[in-house]
Amino acid sequence: MIKLPTSYTKIGNIVKTYGNEGEVLVKIFKDINLEKCESVFVSINNKPIPFFIDSITQRSDMQFVISFDGINTNEKALEICPCEILLDDEVFNNHSINNDFTYVVGYSVYNKDVFIGNVTDVVDTGMQEILKVDHNGTEILIPWVDEIVVSINENKKTIKTKLPEGLIDLYV
Repeated sequence: MIKLPTSYTKIGNIVKTYGNEGEVLVKIFKDINLEKCESVFVSINNKPIPFFIDSITQRSDMQFVISFDGINTNEKALEICPCEILLDDEVFNNHSINNDFTYVVGYSVYNKDVFIGNVTDVVDTGMQEILKVDHNGTEILIPWVDEIVVSINENKKTIKTKLPEGLIDLYV
């Protein structure tokens, strides 16, 4: 028999369904590397129910689109909307990122589906993070802000961006 955790940390909420294939939009309000989690608990009738994550796409700093195993229709997704998202305390402590964004080093960066290069480092300037990207041997600096970094796919290790026109031309 599987032993369930005894204590949990609320990390966010399922906000609404997303699309027509059972995905949900989740708003996170804890500094957690959610992409590294294989599962989360959803509080249904005040009981933590485990759900395995099939896929996760970051929409903004604190919003993710998640597909859960076994939830593949909009009707099933509506059954868990709105609900709290929980992690057991041990997993939360192991995945808390404290604003450490270096987990994206090595990710492939795309601008409007065109490959730009791979992330070589993430620099914290105090105001925001900057992605250092190797573009054919030239280092390009990309601000990590919602308007530019559109989504991050942990499973595919990709970052989709919408770069301002001319940004790459400044470096090449």
